[in-house]
Amino acid sequence: MARIAFLTAALMKYPGGDPRLQDFVARFDAVFAAAEEFEGYITQPHKDGTIDEPTTPLPGFDQIEWDQRSILTYSLWQNLESVYAFTYTGPHGDALKNRGKWFPRPERPGFVAWWIADDHIPAWSEICERYEMLTQQGPTPEAFNFAQPYGPDGKPTKINRQLFQEKAALHQPQRFSSTSEL
Repeated sequence: MARIAFLTAALMKYPGGDPRLQDFVARFDAVFAAAEEFEGYITQPHKDGTIDEPTTPLPGFDQIEWDQRSILTYSLWQNLESVYAFTYTGPHGDALKNRGKWFPRPERPGFVAWWIADDHIPAWSEICERYEMLTQQGPTPEAFNFAQPYGPDGKPTKINRQLFQEKAALHQPQRFSSTSEL
């Protein structure tokens, strides 16, 4: 069975440690905790020690901007709908709505997704290759985005909206009416 490798990469408006990023940095724990609880999330290989931290910038990033302003996440997911639901709902979705405060309009893709075998953990060199493929060729079965996703069979697919909604609903904050809780 296949699973999704998912890389996000962006340059922040300001260098790390800048006080204007404080609200963004304050969200990290909640976003990562939400990911770990999300149905369909598998792991972040760099967090669990499966792969080493990146040592070189992604293609298209220069070393100085990479060192001072880059933000990067790499995770594995069971399916496309899970990572899509996580991205656009909950704490990550809330942060995404506010991204203009912390990130300039991107000149490069903000993420890349691709299918991998269950027993495969991509090395940093493969991650860079996939990012470059999307940047240079646009979405393909080897490197794609949510606008033009591909299935594990390499054929164009669509995000299953019903499955997305079901996954998103599982992770929405509980809402209680004042009369039912009194």
